[in-house]
Amino acid sequence: SWGFSAPGIYTFDMKASYTDSSFVALESATETYTFNVIPEPSSSTMLLIGLVGWVATRKRVVLKEEITPSSLGRWVMPSFAQSR
Repeated sequence: SWGFSAPGIYTFDMKASYTDSSFVALESATETYTFNVIPEPSSSTMLLIGLVGWVATRKRVVLKEEITPSSLGRWVMPSFAQSR
């Protein structure tokens, strides 16, 4: 488990070692890892992001509904014949 006390750029070196069943020690090369830690969003920001996502999903469902003459009931516009 990793924890950082403040936002910022953290760099550290890591090397792995292992002893196999024959008691032979194996070791990796040293690698440098860098983390850019940003502040955690507040609860209100997370709530706003969730609400925007819910509204966006809700609108997509509404836009997918098919409109047919029977679903409009009595408010169907009559079609007019074009005169020549």
